[in-house]
Amino acid sequence: MNIAPIPYIETEFADGGTLEAISKPITVEGASSLILKIVRAIEYAHGEGRSHRDLKPKNILLTTDEEPKITDWGLSKITAMSVSVGMQDYTLLYAAPEQIDSSLGTSGEKTDIYQIGLIFYELLTGQKPFEAESKTELMSKIIREHPNKPSQITPGAAVFDDLIIKSLSKDTESRPTIIELKQEIIKVIKGSYEDSFQTSKSTGNTQQAFHYCSELAMLYAKDNKPIESIKYFGDIKHYTHKKHRKELDELVNKLDFCAKNGTRVDEDTLKKMDLIIHKVRISGLTTT
Repeated sequence: MNIAPIPYIETEFADGGTLEAISKPITVEGASSLILKIVRAIEYAHGEGRSHRDLKPKNILLTTDEEPKITDWGLSKITAMSVSVGMQDYTLLYAAPEQIDSSLGTSGEKTDIYQIGLIFYELLTGQKPFEAESKTELMSKIIREHPNKPSQITPGAAVFDDLIIKSLSKDTESRPTIIELKQEIIKVIKGSYEDSFQTSKSTGNTQQAFHYCSELAMLYAKDNKPIESIKYFGDIKHYTHKKHRKELDELVNKLDFCAKNGTRVDEDTLKKMDLIIHKVRISGLTTT
């Protein structure tokens, strides 16, 4: 058939709704996992010299396996450029102080940090740190008031109190960078997962033990620490049937190569790791 080309736009189908639509609060583990994925996406954008400046739950789509996809980059800008943002251009509930009062700083990468802090706060507590009956009152709170610590609402969120409050600082320079934010979240998650892994092993809970050692293996690989990732792949192998062990050995060899040669763990390897962990999980676990 002689059909002329027709221009079209191809987009990914995210069929899990939006972050706004999910029931909140969610567990500390679930919230930190989601936020870490969002942070990694924004870290990539910042690495390309771009900031989003309108991060909010409505702008974050989810796949059915809860992989967040950041949308609506209409306010994004090249960090080096000076671009003013009008009041009508963002959602006030998720506005950073500098977006309301330019004397408090310049809208840019640190605005993203503030908005990530807001989203994290809401996921953990089910509440927004600042709410009011009028725009004027809300603007005043955002500029002048300090939020309660998340743990005052959700006690289990105490491990992230300092990081979230720092991210919500009125002073842009006092907020962490996206890399510092990522490192602190990973540090807390690793400690929590390691404790849960050891508890699961000691109580003989194979499913939970496999879950946490898999999460740790992936965390370390994404953090480009292949030696630590290999350690947890040893535990994964303990729970794996023989038919998958060859694939696991190949991945371990790849991680070992990265460690010895000082190369990064590439995206293809990470995808293979995720796939084999999924295969092991659906095939059933063994302790032999």
